[in-house]
Amino acid sequence: MTLERPPGSPVRDGAALLLYGCLGIYGFLLYGLGPALDALRDDLDVSRSEIGIAGSALALGGIAAALPARRVLAAAGAVNLLRATLGLFAAGALLLVLASHTAVAAVAGACIGAGGGLLLVAVPVLVEQRQPLARAAVLAEANAAAAAAGVIAPLAVGAATLAGLGWQAGIVVGVPVALGLAVFAGRTGLGHGPAPEPDASRTGGRAGALGRTYFRWVGVLVMVVGIEFCIVFWSPDYLQEQTGMRQGTAGASLGLFVLGMALGRVAGGRLAVHRAPEHLLAGGLTLALAGFGLFWAAFAGAASVAGLFIAGCGISVLYPMALSLAMRAAPANPQSASVVASVGSGGAILVAPFALAAMGDGLGIRPAFMLVFGLIAVGLVLTLTAAPARRAAPAG
Repeated sequence: MTLERPPGSPVRDGAALLLYGCLGIYGFLLYGLGPALDALRDDLDVSRSEIGIAGSALALGGIAAALPARRVLAAAGAVNLLRATLGLFAAGALLLVLASHTAVAAVAGACIGAGGGLLLVAVPVLVEQRQPLARAAVLAEANAAAAAAGVIAPLAVGAATLAGLGWQAGIVVGVPVALGLAVFAGRTGLGHGPAPEPDASRTGGRAGALGRTYFRWVGVLVMVVGIEFCIVFWSPDYLQEQTGMRQGTAGASLGLFVLGMALGRVAGGRLAVHRAPEHLLAGGLTLALAGFGLFWAAFAGAASVAGLFIAGCGISVLYPMALSLAMRAAPANPQSASVVASVGSGGAILVAPFALAAMGDGLGIRPAFMLVFGLIAVGLVLTLTAAPARRAAPAG
């Protein structure tokens, strides 16, 4: 007896697993970057703003790669594009652990960002082509893979630091993993040749304008990416300064934030089959506000870390649901929609953490973190004022 797959359920074939793996190594490097840069800042004896250049380079690399990514995907094919991203991830990880100057760290960030820029354009397009009815669920699962791998990164960096091996030992493991995924890429169902055009029966046979609704959800996307990366880059620093945690412990504590994201994305992937993504987005922002408020208000390490975990649970669904809503709002032009969303994400990574770093140098890290409250508030307003008809639409 064969059970029927519910409508909107994801298919986890070799191609999907490859996408999950690529996002996994990207998540590992992204969520390891915060504690790694915090440790590198001490090694190099530089300010938050100076080491923050590496985060800015990551964002600029992502934007620069996202702009031509649509043409690269169309010309080179999915497998070759994904192999290029994995090569950039391996190079970035290697440069980061060898960095003896902020300029080298910036190049490392740019490599990781460029790989991410290519990947974040390719993944929504490939999902749209292969599993359009399961779009929200697949994107939630893919981002759950990124968060699950990301749980390991701060723990690895913190454990390596506390063990006396150096933080570099926690990051360098990303190099062989990325190269192994590049080998696996050729064994999936994704083609090496040009990517197929979107299904004309769903797009009306031509590309359409992205529209106001699309840009509303991209606006939410920009806010939630800013929220996430402010926390990822600077929460270890905050925990050290406000609670007196040791560097290794503070870096490892970020793992609980990422664990909350991983658990939330697994749950979100299941809920997205039955719930409208708008509802999940509003609920996630509300939970993120509560958790971040506890993190920011508490001066005890345990309470702050608990707040990080709660915030991670709420933030978990924000990016996949906002991206799903943006892609749903532009069904006739998924490739352009994916590029604009990726560039917007890169812009958020460029501006928000660097602004927080500059505010932290001038005002102190605690007042600087109030920026996150503002980003959450804007995201909530944009979500809650969306048209009721849109909020009632099904997830797929």
